[in-house]
Amino acid sequence: VDVMDFRTPKTQRMVDGMRDLLAIISGLVVAADMRDGRRLLARAHDEDEHSAESADLFQSVFEVGRRFKIMSPDKMRTTYGKLVHALMDCATREMTHAIGFACIEPIQTVHGTLLHGGVLELLDDPRLPVATRQVVSAAGVDAAREAALKAEACAALCAEYAARSAGRVTEAELQRVLLSIGDANAFLEYNRRPVERALELLHANFSPRAPAAPDLSLAITSGRDGARLS
Repeated sequence: VDVMDFRTPKTQRMVDGMRDLLAIISGLVVAADMRDGRRLLARAHDEDEHSAESADLFQSVFEVGRRFKIMSPDKMRTTYGKLVHALMDCATREMTHAIGFACIEPIQTVHGTLLHGGVLELLDDPRLPVATRQVVSAAGVDAAREAALKAEACAALCAEYAARSAGRVTEAELQRVLLSIGDANAFLEYNRRPVERALELLHANFSPRAPAAPDLSLAITSGRDGARLS
């Protein structure tokens, strides 16, 4: 798309670029799983039919990429920008008509999954903190017992709310919801604990008013040791 070529219209260059991208994704599917790849390519009598019938696959791939970036901001620093530009091009009416489907679908979230299943009250269940908390090995903590309680609460919640949903959401999907919440809790714990420990050390070893010795001062003086603050 970025290559200037006045011999073909811009929309056609965008369509050709997107079809190349979809072909690369199809090749990766074949390389990852020959059986799924064979089913994917068996329907590909031509590019338009192939793209239209494989819309769910391509939408899922793009959705996973966008969701991965949200969950891991430090990843895909340059690739994500290219992905967003490609999806922006695909959002136009001409591109959607040319490739046969819309590439963008809503991001899957815990709230969206539970709302679709009609079991949003799971978020208020008192067993949820037990099923999603992080099990850590520490003094005075029976990690094996905590893990068993967590697994028991998780199984009970999945079975109960899957039955309440009347088939709109499965136990496997609810388990993924709980694992997602647990991952978020673990991420917060992993990033919060070092900060709390650093604050404890500061309060325990340094006075906020006057240092015990000149070399223990944490003051920042302009021009000293490269500091530019006063």
